Amino acid sequence: MSGEVHAEGGVTSGSTEASLTECPLCLHQLRCPRSLPCFHSFCEECLKTSILSKSPEPNEESSFQCPVCRVVTLPVDPKQNRDEWTAEFEANKLIIELTSQSDSDSKQFYCYPCGKKGQTDTVATVWWKEANKYLCDSCKKNDLISEDDTLVSIDADFLPKSAVCSKHSTDVSMICDDHHSICCPICIAIDHRRCDTIHKYADYVKNMRTPSQMENTQKKLEDAIDALTLIVKDMKSRIQELLGDRDGFIDNVKQLKAKIEEQLNGLQKALSDEAHAVFNDKKQELDGVIRKCELMKGCIMTTKSMTETEQINKNDMHMVRTFQKGEIEIEAGRRLVQELAEPYLTAGLTHKVEKTKTDEDCNERRRNSEDENTEKGNETTLLLSALSLGTLETTSQARAFPVQSSVLLPLSLLQARELNEMEIKTSSDDSDCRIAGLVYLPDGRLIVSDNGNEKLKMFTADGNLLDELKISYCRDICMKDAETVAVTQNEEGKITHVRIESKRKLELDSGIDIMTSRKIDAIALGRDCYIVGSGLNSSSYEVFKMIGDSKHELNWYCRTPQGVAYDPHNDTVVYTEFHTTDDTASVIRIMQDKDLVKLARVSDQVSGATGLDLDQDGNIYVCCSGSKKIVQISRHGNIRPLVDISDPYRIAVCGRKFAVSMETQSTVKFFEIF
Repeated sequence: MSGEVHAEGGVTSGSTEASLTECPLCLHQLRCPRSLPCFHSFCEECLKTSILSKSPEPNEESSFQCPVCRVVTLPVDPKQNRDEWTAEFEANKLIIELTSQSDSDSKQFYCYPCGKKGQTDTVATVWWKEANKYLCDSCKKNDLISEDDTLVSIDADFLPKSAVCSKHSTDVSMICDDHHSICCPICIAIDHRRCDTIHKYADYVKNMRTPSQMENTQKKLEDAIDALTLIVKDMKSRIQELLGDRDGFIDNVKQLKAKIEEQLNGLQKALSDEAHAVFNDKKQELDGVIRKCELMKGCIMTTKSMTETEQINKNDMHMVRTFQKGEIEIEAGRRLVQELAEPYLTAGLTHKVEKTKTDEDCNERRRNSEDENTEKGNETTLLLSALSLGTLETTSQARAFPVQSSVLLPLSLLQARELNEMEIKTSSDDSDCRIAGLVYLPDGRLIVSDNGNEKLKMFTADGNLLDELKISYCRDICMKDAETVAVTQNEEGKITHVRIESKRKLELDSGIDIMTSRKIDAIALGRDCYIVGSGLNSSSYEVFKMIGDSKHELNWYCRTPQGVAYDPHNDTVVYTEFHTTDDTASVIRIMQDKDLVKLARVSDQVSGATGLDLDQDGNIYVCCSGSKKIVQISRHGNIRPLVDISDPYRIAVCGRKFAVSMETQSTVKFFEIF
């Protein structure tokens, strides 16, 4: 490439390309302009200084920011040092061309000596070739100029800044068409020897000044102007089209938004109406319960005030009736609380938003895209789901009962505590006791079937032996009526009846024995019948009814039924099976149509179920030898451990008390529900 000379003197550039040829950093004309991928151009030295002046962030060690738009820019070759990055960016040829044209066509040349004196607007008339300075008419008479020096007049043919080659200090007299450069002969020989079109400067100027060449050039320029005008016109037309598209899009969005808002308003009204309706229904139910409780509370408060009057101390009949009224009201209140508390549930209204297919697609795209912004994706999913406004769901959850201790609380909400234990081994026993059946009477007496000694024993509440009766193969027992005990004789397949004389004596009632033709392991009194479980030592496993001497099957395939009980609240039978494997049903109810309902499994802490009994409210108490607990199952199916006890086998419930025997021990433990 040819070198350039710069004569000393002032210059003023035309304003047409000033903004394009100005460096944003130094605010002077671009020198060796370098363009970044963001199309901003800088002086090579200015850009290098900018890159090196800032310490790179940890994530920008192999990049830098454009000084103008702050776009992160990667170097052409990241392996090079930072101080070498600038030179690798492409030179902006357009700006170089504009600068060259501006220098040659638009610049005025000013006197250098006058400029040094502060007179910067003095126009130069000659160029002092040897000193490469511009001079005005006054300064060209300088004594420093010898007769051999050359003063070139600045006229239309003057070639500014190129008269002498800066590299070789020789006149520039050649033009290279291939590079559009004005060169000296040495530059042609060295830098342009492979170029195809080289002209003499004088010939080139003479040719350019011919009318045909000027006309041709003007036509080309006009053609270029017309082409650029059409392009600009088309670009402006495209801007108008984009403007119309933008406005149309915004209008469509507004219309769609209005439609969506109209639809959402309809959905909101429907959901609000549904919520109001559900709330009113639930509130009506709760208001009804409140009225019942307030009415019951008012009655009890009236009765209480009656017990505090003087008349109750003076009139025995009034006192008796008042206390009876109080007992009736407390019982009614207990039934009301039991109805409320089993189970004690609270209704709730929940807003549920189902994920749409669009949501799933959005989530799938987010999972498959490594660069997806998670937070933005979540917001999009939420928005898409929210457009349906969701649905109203009515929930029902268990709620802690607000009363912890009261005479009104049902047995299913109370706790149990041990009272005492009783030794049932007597002086006449020859073998270890094995309690196979229990009956707990309201006055505290306890009747025990001792299979180890083949005896039926009766004790007082204090543990004193009242009587004992020898009965072979005796197993489970139950009360037939207030004065008769039914005793199963396992090996003989017989149900024997024993009368209780004067609450102190046990006597066989031999006239009403029932033969079952089955080995009997468990027995309970049903409605006008006995409920019998057979299977522990029998070839067949079943639970059946005995009405007189007639056998009626209830469930003909049971696995080792251990205990049976009759539930008078719904005329059903409940029995236990001994299992220790998870998810195996261990407590089963036989419905009136003989369908089976599984009440509890081993996984519900009901492992190794044996004896069972029911209380006055219909709650089931189960002996669980596997989990070493007494478990209570409420009439609504709530299962909870009530007592921790080792090896429980049989249980008998009486009011708010129950007795439990251990299979390998000769003691019976008594518990109270409080």
